Parts: sequence; structure tokens; C-alpha cells
Amino acid sequence: TGAFKSYVVGLGWYDEDFNTKYEVFEDTSYNSNDTRSCIVKFLDWLNDNAEAFDEYKIYAHNGGRFDWNLFLSEGLSNNPHWKIEADKVIELNGCYINIPLKNKHKCIKLELRDSYRILSEKLDDLTQEYNVEHKKLTGEIDFNTITFHNWFQQREDVLRYLYNDVIGLLEVLTVFSEEVYNGFEGINITQQFTSATLAKSHWFLNCYDSVKYPIFNLSKEVDSYITPSYYGGRCECFYLGDVSKTIKPNGIYYMDYTSLYPAMMMNEIPYGQPTFYGFEGLTNKDKINKIKLFERNRWCFVRCMVKSIKKNKKPIHSMKDEMGRLVFRHYDTPTEMTLNGCELLLGLKEGIYEYEILDAYVFYKAKYFKKAVKMLFERKAKAKREGNSCLAKICKIVVNSLYGFWCFNRYDRQGVRFYEKDDFNRLLKDFQDNKILEWKELGEYLVARINDDVNMDTCNKAIASAITSLAR
Repeated sequence: TGAFKSYVVGLGWYDEDFNTKYEVFEDTSYNSNDTRSCIVKFLDWLNDNAEAFDEYKIYAHNGGRFDWNLFLSEGLSNNPHWKIEADKVIELNGCYINIPLKNKHKCIKLELRDSYRILSEKLDDLTQEYNVEHKKLTGEIDFNTITFHNWFQQREDVLRYLYNDVIGLLEVLTVFSEEVYNGFEGINITQQFTSATLAKSHWFLNCYDSVKYPIFNLSKEVDSYITPSYYGGRCECFYLGDVSKTIKPNGIYYMDYTSLYPAMMMNEIPYGQPTFYGFEGLTNKDKINKIKLFERNRWCFVRCMVKSIKKNKKPIHSMKDEMGRLVFRHYDTPTEMTLNGCELLLGLKEGIYEYEILDAYVFYKAKYFKKAVKMLFERKAKAKREGNSCLAKICKIVVNSLYGFWCFNRYDRQGVRFYEKDDFNRLLKDFQDNKILEWKELGEYLVARINDDVNMDTCNKAIASAITSLAR
């Protein structure tokens, strides 16, 4: 039918004596009268052994996009033993980050997690890089040809592959967990959902000075003002047309920067509560001079009209085109933009544009990330010298993720929300507040696509916009 259907589930864990344990649950409808799916068998077994897994986190690699969707459709959404704690499900960008479960008969809780959100590489690469005993097996089976109806014809090979996948992931997470705990001041990875939350925990635990450099959540008004200034990196082709005729053979290269965003974080970055300036009564020349004065020891976000006056130079300012692509172009007519002050000053220096200043938000600025970024780079280099490739990899993950959590879009965000069918008040309120865009029934639950603000502590788009601006 083109739809995925599970045929075998494997579970690996350590017992109290740290011995590796493994269970496998197969679909046996091809040779028995047991018509339960392998997922239902797993959930039944998990209920029988629930006490041994209380407060456990069960990881699947890329489970948030694949495995847990199969669980929801093949047994979890209408299960006699396990209840989804609907109001605590975390979904992000089409991926389930966390699905909390509560046993219906016992005071047992556990959570379904996605290891790919914190270790964003292929399992094959991870088992090699972390040099665990059980490497992912490759090459002998073409899983594109295996279906629910024929898998048992290669059963022994499939089970062997599954065992290495499961135990290999368990070993990778164990090594990763130990290195993070020992190398990053006791951080427990089971309390982190993504690499960004890991970096965030490290930053606030070890580096944040709330007295000297306080960082605040932006109000919805300020966030909306700054959002148009926030774009990604500059990716362009400087030779157009048939490059094979323009450049000698083998003479085409691309240029990239290693850890460019972390490097930019060593510069002065905005912090504190912003101040709004409407520049009432000032001429445009005086407004520009005011911006120049602010930029000496402040960080400005400036709303202005931009017009190109020198088109023989590469453009500085970018906008999204009708296809959503970030393009750097010249502007024949005055175009409203919100710019980081450093980009506006560069445009003035190069004489590329003329600006009509409308208003601005002004922050303090300082090099408050410099110590943290420098420390992570130094720790990564030291780990490499000592042959600790795992710690070096973790330092790379943390330093590259240190930027990411600041840019989280917490206002008017579309996502997925679970409701228990008897949770009428919560459901009705979201309908009345026009938060629900569409919904469907899923077993004992209603699943809705919603548009709502997210209660996320300390995300600040001004920081992310400044970092990407410096990088461009």
C-alpha cells in the first residue's frame, strides 16, 4: 500500500549490574495465530516489566520522525496499559522530541525520546566515531526490498542487523552520556532533549552572568520588530552560466568557513532590555549620526527605507524572494528593511545605498560569549591531542549549538498538540482562542495542528540576528 508497517522491535538496556540485556518482539502472523503487532507485543511486555523501567528514557534514532509515529498508529494510541500524557508531549518542526507515558495500572512513568535530536548523525557514523563494540552492519541486506510480507524470508539477517543497531545505539549513548557528565560539570543527557538544550544547559550553568550581562525574553512586539533582520548565511555562486567554459578544468572550488557562527560569538553581542527610539523631530542626517553614535558602544536594530545608488558593487542587504530564497540584490525603489546597525554602517561606508531612518531598538553589547566559545575550542583541541575523539566531538556539538537555541521562534508557532478526549475544557479553550487549525482522532486522543505561542525560557532573536549579521 506504500505505508510503513513494523515487523520487528528490539530493546536494549543495562541491568543493575550493568550487564547488557536485549529483547526482541516479532510479528509472527505469518506462522502463528498471534495477530498482535510487534509494537503491541513490546508494549505488553513493557507493562509486565514496568517496575524495572520506571523513569527510563527509551531512545530510537530518528524516532521522532519515524519509529514513534509507527508506535502511535500501531498500538500506543489505544493501549490497555499505557497512557500518553497528552499535555506534556513535545513536538518540534514535525518531529516528536518527547512522548511521556504513564502506566494505567501502576505508578510507573517513562518517556520516548529521539537520540538523533542530540546526536545528529547517521547511526553508522556514530558507531564508528565513538568506536563502540557493536558497529552498524551495512551492505548485506537491501532493506528497500524488505516488506512486512517477506521480511521473515531473511529473518536471521534482519535480527542480526537489528541487534547491532539497538546495542550499538545503547553503547553510543552510554559513551556520550559519560563524556558529557564528566566533561561538562555533571550535565545529565536524559534531561536534555536536543543538542541545543545541551548547549543551553552548559551555557547557563557555567558561563552566564545574570548580573553583569542579563539576557531577557523579547516581548512579542520587539520580537516581531527584529524578526525581519534575522536571516541565515550568505551562499552565492559568483560565476553564472556554464562554468566549465569560464574556468579551467578542475579549477572550480567552493569556500566554506569552519564554525563561523561560534567565531562570530566572540565579538560584541546585544544583551539587556532594549530601548526604542522614534527619532521624533530629527532630520534623516541627524538620525544616521545618532545611529553612528549608538553603534560605538550599543547594538542597534534599525527599521529604514533602503535604495541602491551604486550597483557596481556586490549588494550587502538581503531579503527573501517569492520562492523563499535568501537573495542579495539591489533595490531600485526605496524598500523597507530592518537592519543590524553594523550592516547599515557598512552600506554607508561602501556608498552602496541611501537610507531613510524610521526608528530603532537599541541594546547594550559586550563580548560575553567570548570566554565560553574560547574554552570550548580549547577543550576540543586538548581532547584531540589526547586522543579523546568522543570529547572532541561533544565539544564541537556544544560550540556549534550554542547559537541555535537563541533563535527559537516562540510566538505564533505552528505545531502538534495532543488532547485526551475527556479533556474537554482544554480542548474547548483552544478552539475558542482560534488556536486549532485542524484536528483528527487517534485512538483515545485528538491530535491537532495548532498555532500558538510556546512557553520557552530565554530565547532571544536579537542575539541570533546579530551573530548571523556578523557572519554575513
